[in-house]
Formats: sequence, structure tokens, C-alpha cells
Amino acid sequence: MSETLVDSSPRTNSTFETLVNSSTGTTSNGTSETLVIASPRTNGSTGSPLPELPGLLPDVRERVFRHSGLADNNDRLSLLGATILPLVVTEWLMDSRPLAASGELTQQRSLRVDKKVVAKWSRMYDLPNRLNCAANEMMVRASIPAQSQVFYAYIGAIRQTEDPGEDEDEYGWTQVNRFVRRLLDADPTLTLRE
Repeated sequence: MSETLVDSSPRTNSTFETLVNSSTGTTSNGTSETLVIASPRTNGSTGSPLPELPGLLPDVRERVFRHSGLADNNDRLSLLGATILPLVVTEWLMDSRPLAASGELTQQRSLRVDKKVVAKWSRMYDLPNRLNCAANEMMVRASIPAQSQVFYAYIGAIRQTEDPGEDEDEYGWTQVNRFVRRLLDADPTLTLRE
């Protein structure tokens, strides 16, 4: 059985264009589902192109956007993403600054994994507007913690994505690593200072 997810969630001031790419993956129960990949246009503040968000299987994608006030929420994915992001940022910094002292790398990493920066990335991809919340918690979408949490959850979900043609442990890690490095390269507000 093959199923395609069409994202019909309402968006205002969306940075997303039409869903532009998809590939087929297999769920744990053996059904085939389409990975949905959204393509952001540009970084609204600078006009620079942003990397595409890697696709997620619909069941994982749904959990990414379930606020912690709801059942089967994004807390665990967020925990995973909040652990992975500093690691990828550290490796990117070490590659970008091979002669930098560890103290400088630590400081630079802290700037890049700060919740305000992560929340900004989340807004650039319009993730908070897609967050499912209880009716009495709709204002949570505007909060820095919720915005950063949904971005972390997306990172965690990318890591857990499997591709039947690839080594499942390697595929998710490769996708996270590629996406975060491209995002760091594309965000000029985080330019490394000499």
C-alpha cells in the first residue's frame, strides 16, 4: 500500500514553496510511504538560499509538530535533536577552524546552539506555525522555547529517518550532518570571525 502525504496545514508568511521533492521509504510495518521534502525559498533577512529540509515519513513528521502539551508529543525527538545539534556544530567548527583553540571553538559553538539562534532557524523554515498545540496554548508558537524545541525535534526526526537502500544508522546521520552543515554555511549572521 502506497500513501502520499499532502501538507495542507495553513501558513502565514510562509518561507515554503510548493512541496518540490519526494522519495519513497518503507515504514516499520512494511508499507510504502512518501517522504515529503519542503523547499524554503531564502533566508528572509539576507535573501541567501537555505538548504532544503530533509524529508520525513508522515508518522514521524506528525510527532515532530506535536507540542509537549499533547500526547505522543515531540519531547523525545527534541531531546535527541538537542544532543545531536551541538555535535554537528562542533565538527563543522573544527573543520572550518582547524587551528582554533578549544576555548574558542566552545565559545563559537555556544553562539550557534543558543536557543535564540535555533528558534530563528525554526522560524526561517516556518516550523512554529505548523506546531499542533492545545487550543488554550496557541500562543506557545511565539515562544523561543517552543520554537527551538520544534527545530530540535525535526533534527531528531531526521536522525531517525531510514532509507531501505541505505545502512539505516548511516542514512539518518548523513542527512542530519549534511543539512546542519549547509544551514551553518548559508546563515551569514553566524559568519566565523577571524
